[in-house]
Amino acid sequence: MGQIYRGNLRRDVRHDHPVLLVTVGETTYRTTDWSLGGVALVGVDPGLAVDQDVQGFLAAESAQDRIVAFMATVVRVDTESGLTALRFRDLSASGFAFLEGLLASAQRRRAMSGT
Repeated sequence: MGQIYRGNLRRDVRHDHPVLLVTVGETTYRTTDWSLGGVALVGVDPGLAVDQDVQGFLAAESAQDRIVAFMATVVRVDTESGLTALRFRDLSASGFAFLEGLLASAQRRRAMSGT
């Protein structure tokens, strides 16, 4: 179902499922993984730089009817791997609740499927 990444020093556990759609500027990215602290995105925009503050929107790929606004700082732009990473600076309480709800739903599906 989804991979949970534990082998790192991050404060928040990363998840690869469900996939999120993240829009920054005019570009929409898919996540490779995400946590309550930020997102790793497939793709690199040459206009983004490490330490740059950005405003964006995120939604679950499977349910795009709920869109959450956020402010974040670019913490990684890796042209070799094609990944960009953002750390949330400002995510509303309802935004956190949205992400926590996605995690709870994924956990329920895993429990029901026995994986």
